Amino acid sequence: DGVRRGGLGALAVGRGVRLADGHVVDVDAHNITITDVTLYGQPGIGWREYPQRPSLAQARAFKESMRGRAVDSRLIYIGRDRAGVTGVVVDRVTGRGAGGECVRMRQGATGNTVSRSVFDWCGMFAKDREGKDPWHNGEAVYIGTSPKSTSQPMHDRDTSSGNTVRASRLEPWGSECFNVKENAHSNTLTGSLCAGNIEAAEHGGSLVELRGPRNTVLGNIYGATAGARIKIKADPGYSADGNRVDGQPQQLPAPGVTR
Repeated sequence: DGVRRGGLGALAVGRGVRLADGHVVDVDAHNITITDVTLYGQPGIGWREYPQRPSLAQARAFKESMRGRAVDSRLIYIGRDRAGVTGVVVDRVTGRGAGGECVRMRQGATGNTVSRSVFDWCGMFAKDREGKDPWHNGEAVYIGTSPKSTSQPMHDRDTSSGNTVRASRLEPWGSECFNVKENAHSNTLTGSLCAGNIEAAEHGGSLVELRGPRNTVLGNIYGATAGARIKIKADPGYSADGNRVDGQPQQLPAPGVTR
């Protein structure tokens, strides 16, 4: 079945395809490895229906055409029902078609790693709200919890930290590749390709958004975005100080790239 079990706290999911319309993989235990697997979150949309190397306009048009078929799914959720999950490794995973964020780490998730993986077409499920882009909730990797999300646990104290994303390709064709919320800190994105933000600047769109302090975003390649490349901004009363980011990031030659 593609699930390999080791000692207590060691479980690896791999060598197969996992598809669901809710959460494909929830991780609420320490030291879990997810490797060599494809995760997919849209049972009503064929894998081959997605455009290859789209422009920003083509990506938005495709998502619009999928209204009514897309469902509100997630691919990997670390810390859904347990605080302080640590030691999770996501390695050589291909993920596509989350309804919202592709990978979420929350409730004080610490010391988890995403490496050598590909996540694209996140945020397939449109949410129409005044003043927001319909695909605002379409991050490739989302760390922490917004203080405004008062219905979520630890919304006022989610200090998820020490999590690393490296050597991966993140093309959400939604919102950010990498989003760190206010209380989360000391997380890293490095050596990765980050492209595919269709959320315009007037809606606060960017490829990377850092709302917490002391995060590191260095050595990445950036591609198509309808908004900013890197945005550092915290809500009033919170600090986004001490972040280290790419100053003159290398650009990816692809359709829709901003220079």
